[in-house]
Amino acid sequence: VSYFVPTDDKSYVSFAHNLIFTDNYSIIWDCSVHFDTAAMFTGGSYFKTKPEFNLRFGIVPRHATSKEETVWIDTGGPGAIVHPLNSWEEEDGTIVIWTPFCEDLNLDLDTDEINTFLMMEYRLDPSTGTVIDRQTIDSNMNVEFSVVATMGKKV
Repeated sequence: VSYFVPTDDKSYVSFAHNLIFTDNYSIIWDCSVHFDTAAMFTGGSYFKTKPEFNLRFGIVPRHATSKEETVWIDTGGPGAIVHPLNSWEEEDGTIVIWTPFCEDLNLDLDTDEINTFLMMEYRLDPSTGTVIDRQTIDSNMNVEFSVVATMGKKV
């Protein structure tokens, strides 16, 4: 599944790939990597990192009937997520997300640069729309394509 997150003001389109969910929510994100059609004329990747845009998570109730029910939570800094690992809800309502995270994703295939993805944990409070905590789970392993057998549950 690939999808693009159009913004309300239509000023850019953010790249996302895959989805994560919990018992009560689907989780989407609006990252710092934007689709850039100028690459048709200038060359290079269609996906450009825009460090002035923060990574945001959209918490969508599983039975939502309108986009207004989405709670957007700004992480306070730029970054990109491509293939998240898992998410779940704690008993107190906190949403926990484990995902490979890249601060400055480069999708230009004509470069030898290697992207660094560190496994991050985000703890989000959907009732206040805030990030409770963010921490690096593993700072030694560069991992981007992660999988878990039971999505949406703490394993």
